[in-house]
Amino acid sequence: MLSAFGLLIGTSAALTYYFRGLTLSHYDAKAHLVVARRVLDSLTPEYSQIGAERLPLPHLLNLLPVQIDWMYRTGASGVAISVVSFALACYAIAHLVQRVTQSRAAAAIAMAMFALDPDVLYLQSTPMTEPLLFALVLLSIAFVYDWLDILTTGVALTPVPGTTPVPGTPVAQGFSPASVSRARAKAVPHALRGVACDRSRARALHRGTLAERPFVLIRARSGGASRRVSGSCDCRVLLP
Repeated sequence: MLSAFGLLIGTSAALTYYFRGLTLSHYDAKAHLVVARRVLDSLTPEYSQIGAERLPLPHLLNLLPVQIDWMYRTGASGVAISVVSFALACYAIAHLVQRVTQSRAAAAIAMAMFALDPDVLYLQSTPMTEPLLFALVLLSIAFVYDWLDILTTGVALTPVPGTTPVPGTPVAQGFSPASVSRARAKAVPHALRGVACDRSRARALHRGTLAERPFVLIRARSGGASRRVSGSCDCRVLLP
């Protein structure tokens, strides 16, 4: 719903700038059209016409549409890519904020802060590359968050008999070594292990000074003795 609203806002802004003759007012907007066109339409048409200065994906997406003279002269194909990217960025922001806060109001406010920014509205109304960058980065963050959340909720941790996890805190105790091993193997990306070994961060999280999500610290104990689940820190596994 919010992404559709973002698409409506983006389309309205793009049409406003188009009727005012401002779609190609920025020099870079024209340059991106030229780069995409010259790959197939130039004295030496070849892939090297993409150049080394700019990232190739926006120009590759616009490679064929921009060969049509009307789209090349108006920038319509590039604007369409920007508007769709803007809508995807709105979706990613709303989705991520709602997953983290469990609040639709917070998701709507976060999306509105992005979607109503005049600079963003202008960029997504032109054949610039920034809207596609926004969309891909924000979608990547949202999808990684979802992936980590699925991994952690999908691993069943079996408490050791006679122990009880501490409710209401990010630190859960009393899990069996086998459960921790499975959690480490399946749910802890290698990139997060260094963070897990940050003792000051772990102590701060244990005291409750850090947000409970998206990180949950698990301490494994067996018979009262801490087990080492990593080569550089004591039995601490950082799960999203």
